[in-house]
Amino acid sequence: MSESIVNKTCIKCKQMKPLTEFHKNCTRLDGLQTCCKVCKRAYGQSPDTKKYQRKYHQTAKCKKYMRSYYETNNGKASRKRTGKQYRLKNPRRIKARSASNHAIRNGTLKTPTAFQCQVCRTKQAEHYHHPSYKPEDYLKIVPVCQSCHVRIHFG
Repeated sequence: MSESIVNKTCIKCKQMKPLTEFHKNCTRLDGLQTCCKVCKRAYGQSPDTKKYQRKYHQTAKCKKYMRSYYETNNGKASRKRTGKQYRLKNPRRIKARSASNHAIRNGTLKTPTAFQCQVCRTKQAEHYHHPSYKPEDYLKIVPVCQSCHVRIHFG
């Protein structure tokens, strides 16, 4: 950092402040944050930030719990059982999904996000729905949004 620079403008409050009013940031060219300490502190106290931090804390706490559970013997057994049982119970579903994934990767089938949902006509088609899980129907699939896909199967 050059010795001649003694002030910097905060991007939040647009005020010219001395360099001591900015936190360090080694990724920036001048080695300092773009907003001053006061604005940074005010941002940390905003309701949106606190709401995000609470939500993030809950998900991090849950992930930490699940990680510790899966390290136990019961957790390892349940994870192994769940995946294996699903594969054993639904071999045709897995083959159909695998066939559609290969077709997307090869370019013979477009990604579902390139289409609109065939049920509700929204542009957020996320999943493919197979009419049946027979080998001849593996690639006869319909793009549907997630909520419509759930309704087709469960409701």
